Amino acid sequence: MHGDTFNNLGDNMLALVTREPIGVVGLITPWNFPFFILCERVPFILASGCTIVAKPSEVTSATTLLLAEIVSEAGLPDGVFNVITGSGSEIGQAMTEHADIDMVSFTGSTGVGRSTLLASAGNFKKVGLELGGKNPQIVFADANLDDAVDGVIFGLCFNAGQCCVGGSRAVVEKSIAAEFEKRLKEKFAKVRIGDPLDPRTQMGSIITTGQNDTILGYIEKGKAEGARLVCGGGALAAKVGQFIQPTVFADVTMDMTIARGNLRAGTDDHHFRNLRRSNDDRQRYDLWPFRQYLDHQSRQGGTGFPAGPGRARLGQHHDHRRPGNAHRRLQAIGERAARRVSMV
Repeated sequence: MHGDTFNNLGDNMLALVTREPIGVVGLITPWNFPFFILCERVPFILASGCTIVAKPSEVTSATTLLLAEIVSEAGLPDGVFNVITGSGSEIGQAMTEHADIDMVSFTGSTGVGRSTLLASAGNFKKVGLELGGKNPQIVFADANLDDAVDGVIFGLCFNAGQCCVGGSRAVVEKSIAAEFEKRLKEKFAKVRIGDPLDPRTQMGSIITTGQNDTILGYIEKGKAEGARLVCGGGALAAKVGQFIQPTVFADVTMDMTIARGNLRAGTDDHHFRNLRRSNDDRQRYDLWPFRQYLDHQSRQGGTGFPAGPGRARLGQHHDHRRPGNAHRRLQAIGERAARRVSMV
């Protein structure tokens, strides 16, 4: 934590900006990375002098409760890190509206994030949101196709596709679309699906029956709305757990549900103009370009895509939690949990 001084107010005046703890932070975490996101935020909120009321997803509460035991055994005073479990619609809503919570950090869907922002107006809470998106992976004609196929498959299969930065769309340059689709289908057939705790597994299970039904519903909408099924398209039979085949659709138009819903979609051959139109609902997205040359990528991934709060990333590495980015993300979390106080 740091403050600032300003000497541009005149010879007889010095301005000081200091930081003080914002107070009680309500920390609402999702089910897809329950422990990672929790530990990404807790140290910096505590270090800024704030206390925490954490509400994990009702389907993945165990790791948050375990962390509460660990910090208690480590000597953290009672009342500094608190955990409350329950449904988001009841407990989460109460937290966002509560007058004694000074800030809310929410990670989850765009719709609930919007509701969180509205509910925070009661006491003008500070709000930090990390929401879902519909992330395009863009494959240029000069890309190494094998590397690009591997990257697209990883972007879809990582965490069984249950990831806010998962690559649920592929926008492929028209001249290579047919060959790219062929290679994609061949490699998807080799993906090992099974127990998430088995190190040989490449794509695990779906979190809940409700989520499983939602994904299958999107697949059926894709078929009904005229998208061409390339591979997958259904559930896998299993004695334990719920599994869905990696599914790719082609000939997808931007009025189709699978092209806009925050689930998954397939290849698209409309090239760059399609990406601009596809984000007119202002969803956050992460942009993954695959090509050989940095200069072209910077033109297309930078000023070339002005629509929406997108972020461009180059190459085959899809993990947005790299050390450099993680440091900036965590530093921002700590600073958001402090209130700026100006004194002149």
